[in-house]
Amino acid sequence: MKTAGSFTRNGTDITTSFARLALGIALCLSLTPALHAQTLNAELTLQSHPLSIWTNGIGSGFREDTIDAAFTLGAGFGTRVFGSPQTHDLVLGSGSFGWVFSDAAEKDEWWRGNWEWLNELFSGVQVSGVSRYFLGWTTGLRYSFATGTRWVPFIDGGVGLSGTDMGRPDLGQPFEFNVQVGTGTHYFFRENVALTLQYRWLHFSDGGISDVNKGVNTQMFEGGLTWFL
Repeated sequence: MKTAGSFTRNGTDITTSFARLALGIALCLSLTPALHAQTLNAELTLQSHPLSIWTNGIGSGFREDTIDAAFTLGAGFGTRVFGSPQTHDLVLGSGSFGWVFSDAAEKDEWWRGNWEWLNELFSGVQVSGVSRYFLGWTTGLRYSFATGTRWVPFIDGGVGLSGTDMGRPDLGQPFEFNVQVGTGTHYFFRENVALTLQYRWLHFSDGGISDVNKGVNTQMFEGGLTWFL
């Protein structure tokens, strides 16, 4: 049997436990608004100071994992080279997506900059002679120079797959490969938006798959906008 003393002690223990529980609940309720305010302030700070695409201001070199998307329009004049008997003047539109996969390399040299993997879809028509279509996809690399200014020049090149009905005497089938090399520059009129100007050499051929493979060669001049994130 329980004695009166033991009952009193148990009653005291229960009362003490309830008091502690009530105190803990009161403390949690009093701290919740403060914690909520701190979380809200941190979120507002992050929103007001988004992560920059630059390592140290415009033109200092892109932050690694920066991505970009561009839309450009262009026109070019054909060139008779490598045995091609005709010139092919072209106009085109293109959209591209890029991923900067390196931090600014060679930081102490004038050629410091970033490497970028670039993918592009393009389509257009031949405007010299008979109107012909062409379209294609290109993947390649671009190197952008960190100049410390709003002007960010680059060089790039790539290879890809194409389709066209330009045909003979320069091409022997609709399926063709494309090779592109060029240079250009971004001008950042905003921190993450640039006017992009570019020159490129555009080449179509089928790599000897068909019996006619003289190729098409056009010097293209393009301009557009590029958005960075």
